[in-house]
Amino acid sequence: MNSNNTQRLRDPVHGLIVFGNGTDEYQNETDRIAWRLLDTREFQRLRRIRQLGFSDLVYPGATHSRFAHSVGVYHTARNLVEVIRRKREGSHEEGLARVALLAALLHDVGHGPFSHVFEHAASELG
Repeated sequence: MNSNNTQRLRDPVHGLIVFGNGTDEYQNETDRIAWRLLDTREFQRLRRIRQLGFSDLVYPGATHSRFAHSVGVYHTARNLVEVIRRKREGSHEEGLARVALLAALLHDVGHGPFSHVFEHAASELG
């Protein structure tokens, strides 16, 4: 994180995604953890794995990576958690929210290249 504890990523779908700039300190700490995970070699490799396999051969704009997808999932989950917090004021489920957000961020880390493309073939091979 930079000196004021915020980081920013520009996303083509979600626009500017800011980490660590909220009014809730617990969420800011979750964003700091997420940013440290984003900065790992394991997460950075997702930049080289296409989200849509070979789809860009037919749809030239379908070039986004699992990295961009995972960051977008985290952003969407964070927005959802915020809505739930507002509706359930006084709830003490912060730990569960943090686990859910970090799971959203990391859900694709174990995928290999073209993993969904070969799922059908792998199931037929047994």
